[in-house]
Amino acid sequence: MSVYKKQLQKKEDKIKELEEEINTIESDYSEFVGNLQMVDRTSRNVLALIAKGDFEKLEKEYNVEFDLVDEGILFKTPENNSALPFKLAGKPVHIGSYSKSDDGIDIAYYISDSDLDKYTLIVFHFNYDLDFKYILVGAE
Repeated sequence: MSVYKKQLQKKEDKIKELEEEINTIESDYSEFVGNLQMVDRTSRNVLALIAKGDFEKLEKEYNVEFDLVDEGILFKTPENNSALPFKLAGKPVHIGSYSKSDDGIDIAYYISDSDLDKYTLIVFHFNYDLDFKYILVGAE
């Protein structure tokens, strides 16, 4: 085989390798976008149910455990969680982050409370089957 043919074969192999890498990246990206859309839609639906006070539907549709305390909803998982005030559930939310963890997917939102001129961070946790599990209430 001539030097030219060897160089050509090397370049064709490299092109094939790069095409496979591009296909993998496109597949990962499609999965990422699909999962993001799904967990965002579910998170906003959960907030809407809380804002409407439709806790029976929340428990039935998402199979989650929570307590209604004072002026908020407290998810039983994780331990040492804080209650999400009902009044915040209907406020505007902005995505803060989206990430995979060891046991699922987290999407964080900042809830804007214009009455108090502050934001509250909340994190929705999903398992890898995209089932909603709980809301973790973070710092203000």
